[in-house]
Amino acid sequence: NDLLEHAAKLGVQDHLTIAGFAPHEQLPKRFNQYDVFLMPSITDPKTQQCEAFGVSLLEAIAAGLPVVATRTGGIPEFVGSADPKAVLVPEKDGEAIAQAVLDMLKNPGVFDPAPGSLQRQVQGIYTPETITGRYVEIYDRLTAAAL
Repeated sequence: NDLLEHAAKLGVQDHLTIAGFAPHEQLPKRFNQYDVFLMPSITDPKTQQCEAFGVSLLEAIAAGLPVVATRTGGIPEFVGSADPKAVLVPEKDGEAIAQAVLDMLKNPGVFDPAPGSLQRQVQGIYTPETITGRYVEIYDRLTAAAL
């Protein structure tokens, strides 16, 4: 509600959607409703906690949405590629976020439905089969070391 009130004060409430929670099976339909996924995460100045992984960001990339995210926590580890559909900006820099979105809107190739390099990478690495295989490998190594 605070964000919606702030948007109303700025006069941008008609151009903003705060979607909230959606069950996993509804995510593809929801992602198809939008043009760009923003993830302006920050590091908490008191606790130094930050976005460690960003599953929602991975889901948006896998769905083919162009993304703008902040350079914080673990986000740069998987959004650090030179894919024009994924842009990293500094934390707490609204101007950089806005410029990244404007740059995307000026580049129609960003909205090409063909998968970009980052989307292909995410779809290949973060499949249930791949992740399960990694867990099995770790388990096998740990149990072999214990013998």
